[in-house]
Order: sequence, then structure tokens, then C-alpha cells
Amino acid sequence: MEQNIWIGLVKVFPYENCERIAQDEGAYTNVLTIANSSKEFRSKITQILKKHKLQVVEVEEEEPLSKRLMEFEVDKEILELSEEEFTDDTVKCSHFCIYKKE
Repeated sequence: MEQNIWIGLVKVFPYENCERIAQDEGAYTNVLTIANSSKEFRSKITQILKKHKLQVVEVEEEEPLSKRLMEFEVDKEILELSEEEFTDDTVKCSHFCIYKKE
């Protein structure tokens, strides 16, 4: 089965010693990776983001990027990320929309 670039909106919280976001913050980001299914997308991003001390809390609207492009206008940042080289363990994140956790 051919692997495609998938995209999803991901909510993350920091693990201890995370340098990307503070302990009292959470963030949303669009994430891209190569996958064959929603299950594989979720599994892969959870494993790889954990290496960067980010806990995946929620995943929304995951789908092949090609499908998203047919149905919606996609932000230029996402298009630029999708044109970069991907390997099986590549996860690319758009800008982080950070908020204070309650």
C-alpha cells in the first residue's frame, strides 16, 4: 500500500523538561507525517512527539493531505512543510498555538 502524507490537528501538553512549551501551557499544532491510516498516524505522532517531550492529548480531523487539499484551502505554511523531504519517522509541525492551561 502506498504511503501518503497525513495531516491532523493535535493538542499537546508538555512532559517534564520540555523546551518547546512551559509546564503550565498547552498547544495546538497541525502535524504532518507519512501514514496509511488514521490509526498509524495517531500511533506515529504520539511516539515521535513523546521523544520531543510532548504528550499528545487529542487528535482531530486526521486525513490524507491530498483529501484536505481537494476540500479546503490550506495555509501556506502547511503547503511548504508538505513539500519538504519526509522519511518514515518524520513528523512536521506547523506553528504552535499556545495557551495557558487551567
